[in-house]
Amino acid sequence: MSTVMFWSPQAGHGRTSSHTALVTLTAALQYRLRILVCHNQAQGESIESGIMAQGTIVSTAYQESDIGIDSVRRLLSSRKLNKNNISDYTIPLLKDRLDLLPGTMVASHSSSLEEGSDWQDILNIANEYYDLVIVDVGSGMDKVELLKQADSIVVNMSQNINHLESFFNTANQWTNIHQHPWTTVLGAYDSDSKCAVANIRRKFGLKQPIFAIENDAQFRDAWNAQTLLSFVRRNLGVTQPRKYAELFKQTMMLTEHILAQLNEGHDHKRLGEGKLHAI
Repeated sequence: MSTVMFWSPQAGHGRTSSHTALVTLTAALQYRLRILVCHNQAQGESIESGIMAQGTIVSTAYQESDIGIDSVRRLLSSRKLNKNNISDYTIPLLKDRLDLLPGTMVASHSSSLEEGSDWQDILNIANEYYDLVIVDVGSGMDKVELLKQADSIVVNMSQNINHLESFFNTANQWTNIHQHPWTTVLGAYDSDSKCAVANIRRKFGLKQPIFAIENDAQFRDAWNAQTLLSFVRRNLGVTQPRKYAELFKQTMMLTEHILAQLNEGHDHKRLGEGKLHAI
């Protein structure tokens, strides 16, 4: 139905994979959606390193490359990939709610995935089966062409003023961005910085909202321990004050904003319809 791509103009600054994981898990736990999350990097990297729970039961087929983007591309080239079998090559993280498509084992994965029409065709087929496809595109200007395949783009930034100026002062030249709804998210956010959300909006004359995801030690520990799913499930929607309550408040707001963007102008069943409590 819809594809959301998370991307950062600058490598190592936007916390792109962290934001992708947070929004993906929030959407899967809070809404009646069938979601596929994937990325264009090597197997085991990107969101895989944090979102796949430790001890996830994965058959030996995973190590033998019968699961993942490489197998999907082989089926596509033989014209055997379709909406009825694409999920067979994914890892289920939440039954009937969230599947992970592992990355490539091909050494030249960057060029092989981003050149030609393979990526577009895979996303088109995935969208026939899933309600929402979320892609961690990574960072760098070489990814801008890939953003054409998105219905919504999440631009991940830091509070580095030079990077912010570079992006917002030239963003009007990036037709790929402006052809689609897009949202700015600041990662590792420090509310005490002079480069706060209100100041950024004022400096660049922005009318759209900017979301800020704080740097949270508990989240990073959960990522490193591969317990991110249980961490989000345990804390999402908790009402009592916690020192990382703002993390989930901003994540919920960001997730709702993205779904609202995707719903605009669509006559089909609304994304996010039938909100669930975290389970």
